[in-house]
Amino acid sequence: MIELTPEQRRKIYEEERERVEGREGGAGALFIASVFAALFVTLLVSLAKKSWTPTIETMRRAHEGTPSEEYGENQ
Repeated sequence: MIELTPEQRRKIYEEERERVEGREGGAGALFIASVFAALFVTLLVSLAKKSWTPTIETMRRAHEGTPSEEYGENQ
């Protein structure tokens, strides 16, 4: 077996520590990305479930041919 000098041991130790720390940073970034993706999917699902129910006023305006820009003025 090869005998390593203290300098070689320290260098190997530092390289391994950097490698392990780099791997841990990637896992943290993946976790944060997963949280944001879950929030985005939740937002999309909530928007998809939101239903629009017509009111008598909007039906009257649609029947009369009122431009859509004016719909929001009196609501």
